[in-house]
Amino acid sequence: MNNLSIDQFLKEIDHLVLFSRKRLIKGAAGNRRGKGRGISLDFYGHRGYLPGDDIRRVDWKAYSRTGNVYVREYTEERQLQVNIILDSSVSMDFGNPNKWTAARKAALGLSYITLKQGDKLSFCALNDQIRIIQKQAGGKESFYQLLREVRELKPAGQTVLKGIIDSKQSGPGMTFLISDLFGDGLPEALDHLCFGGQDVVVLHLLSPQETNPDYEGEFKFIDLETGEARPVYLDQRTRAIYRVKVNEFIQNCRTICHRRDVRYVFGSTGKSAVSLVAAAAGIV
Repeated sequence: MNNLSIDQFLKEIDHLVLFSRKRLIKGAAGNRRGKGRGISLDFYGHRGYLPGDDIRRVDWKAYSRTGNVYVREYTEERQLQVNIILDSSVSMDFGNPNKWTAARKAALGLSYITLKQGDKLSFCALNDQIRIIQKQAGGKESFYQLLREVRELKPAGQTVLKGIIDSKQSGPGMTFLISDLFGDGLPEALDHLCFGGQDVVVLHLLSPQETNPDYEGEFKFIDLETGEARPVYLDQRTRAIYRVKVNEFIQNCRTICHRRDVRYVFGSTGKSAVSLVAAAAGIV
């Protein structure tokens, strides 16, 4: 991710926006529609005047028509808290195009959009532990600090999805999990996030070699996270069996998400980073 490629990438996603499917209850003042009433350009309705109400909100035209004193109410605006959890386990460093490259770029793209919109960003790296890279950062200038940190990240360790519970990302907001999901604990991790009122999006990244291998002959498959090795002879029949198993794995992950009203997005690293970010953002 050199400067030239990241700058071009940011230009290509600059028009994208993030929308949470859930109204905000908490958060600092911002540009998101909340559940409360406040000051914004979004007119909500009228209610009867109460002692202590701001006299500037009185609708004098309504008073002249009805003889009753009403105040205008507007939709309260809040900042969205966006959490990005990037799988940094060693299994992510695989494939052509590489999963780690695609995942980091997608995570940075979502981070850039968040900060550009004036929302708050927390960014974590997950393997067999969770590491907080940024916490409730704000302003576009925070993006370039994050970019330096993410460039230094190296894939290591195993995927322990239950570690998300330790991230303490449990309040209202929006969470993106970017992972190959090669680890246990996805239901527990999603339960934790959803119980806290999160609008959760899972971007499930796999490489073309993992979904539809075109190898043929004798191979030794090695689990990058555990080191376990297994000799395999690949021919048309075994590849067909393999594809069935991979599709079952993908469908199981999708089902786990849908049962919790979590938006599941499958992404192949063969797709462009721009399309992956747009899909995660719900644009396409």
